[in-house]
Amino acid sequence: MTSRFADFDLERKEFAIRDGGDGWRVASYTFQDAISLMSGEVSERQVPLIRARIDGDLLEFAPCRTLHDRGFLSPKYGQIRRIVLEGLGLGCPETSEDVYEMLDSLPSGFIKDPEYGLGLLKDYRYVVDAVETIPGVSRLVISATHPTSIGDGEYVLALEDFSSVRKAIDRTHGNALREARIDKDVIARNALLHAVAPDRFREAVRPYRPDTVFKAVAAAPPSALSEGDRLAAVVTVSRNGKELAAKHPKELLDLKRDIELVTLEQLVAKVDDWIGKNLHEGKWQKLFGDNPFILSLAFGLPVAVVHGQASVGGRSLSGEGDKIADFLFRNRFTDNVTLVEIKTPQTKIFGREYRGGVLPPSRDVSGSVTQVLDQRFRLQAEMASLLRNSRRNDLEAYAVRCLVVVGRTPADAAGKRSLELFRNSLHDVSLVTFDELLEKLRALHGFLSAPGDAE
Repeated sequence: MTSRFADFDLERKEFAIRDGGDGWRVASYTFQDAISLMSGEVSERQVPLIRARIDGDLLEFAPCRTLHDRGFLSPKYGQIRRIVLEGLGLGCPETSEDVYEMLDSLPSGFIKDPEYGLGLLKDYRYVVDAVETIPGVSRLVISATHPTSIGDGEYVLALEDFSSVRKAIDRTHGNALREARIDKDVIARNALLHAVAPDRFREAVRPYRPDTVFKAVAAAPPSALSEGDRLAAVVTVSRNGKELAAKHPKELLDLKRDIELVTLEQLVAKVDDWIGKNLHEGKWQKLFGDNPFILSLAFGLPVAVVHGQASVGGRSLSGEGDKIADFLFRNRFTDNVTLVEIKTPQTKIFGREYRGGVLPPSRDVSGSVTQVLDQRFRLQAEMASLLRNSRRNDLEAYAVRCLVVVGRTPADAAGKRSLELFRNSLHDVSLVTFDELLEKLRALHGFLSAPGDAE
C-alpha cells in the first residue's frame, strides 16, 4: 500500500520504541496534519499504535482514524478498541525498522501502512461489524493457536477461519464486480444500439447463471420473497415441469402435495368464514364451480363437473331452457350423470314444529327436492336431443342421482333426528348440509397432512 504522503516525497517516518512494562514493548507513531504540511505549518501528534509482547507471542494494534476531519486519530471502530494477533511468531521490535518488517509480515487482509491507522482493510470491515454486534466485546483476537470462541470482553477468531472468511468476501466482491460489468454492458448496448436500430441490434439481456434461483431462494426465508419472485418461481417450475418430473419425481410430487395442502387449507378457511355470512347462492355456485371436488366429496365417487347452470330442458346443455340445474356431474368411469342444486347455509331446513318434537322440512327444502326431481325428469325425457345438440357422447342417464346442498346441521337432538328421518326417506335424492361439506374438507386436509403420507 502506497503511503498517502507519497506526493510530498517524504521518507518513511520513524517509530518511537519504548518499554511498556509487564513484558510489553510499545511502538508509537507520529502523525502530521496534511493541510498544515502544505501550508508550511507542522502539527504533530504521537500515538501509541502497536504493543508487542517481548516473548513475541502477541502483537496488539490500536486502530485509529486518519482522515482529516473531526474524528482525526479517534478509534477506527465503534466498539472494538484493540486487534490482537496471537501465535504468529512476528517477534518483538527493537527498532523502527523492526516494526516495519513486522507490518510487512502481517497476514493478508491487514493494513500495513501506519499512515492509514492500521486495522483491517476496508473490504473486511464486515468482520469487525459482525463481532461488534456482541455486547461488551472490545478486543478482536486473531489466533494461530486457539479455536474461534467468544470470551470475556473479546472475540477469538482462529487464523484459519479468518482466512476462509476473507477469501469468501473476496469471491463475493469479485462476483459482484463481474455482475456489474455485465449489467453495464447490457445498459450501454440497449441504449446505444438497440434503441437506435432495433432491426439491426437485438435487445441485450444478461446471461443466465446456473443456480441463480437456487442461491436466491436458499439464502432467504419464504416470507422474504417478493410477490414477483414467488410468481417467477411458480412460472419456472411450470415451464420445466416435464424435465423436473423425469429427473426429480419425488421432489416434484412433494411440491405438488405441499401446494395442494396450502390450497386446501385456504379453501377450508374460506368455507368456514362464508358459512357464517349471509351470501347469495351465486357466490356459493361460483365457489363450487371453481372447486368442484368439494361437491364430489358428497358423492364418494370419482365424478367430474360437466356444466354449471346446465339447461336440462332446452335445446342443449349450455343453451337456453326453462329448467336449469346448478351443476351437472358425471361419473368418470360409468358416465352416469348427477344433478346438483345449491342453496345457502342460511336456508332454513325445517318449518314450524308439527307436534312432539317432529320438524317438517321447510318450504325451501321441500321445494329444492321437488325442483331437482323435476329437473331429473326433464333431463331423462330429453337426454337424446340434449346430447345430440351438445355434440356429446360421454353422458348416460342410467340412474340419474340428485344432490341438494342446503342449510346448517341442527345442533339439537330433535333437529338431528328430523333431518335424518327426512333425508333417509328420500328416493334418489341426497341432502347434505354445508357443515357436513366443511367437515369432509377438514377430514381430507387432515388425511393429506398426516406424517408419512407422502412416502
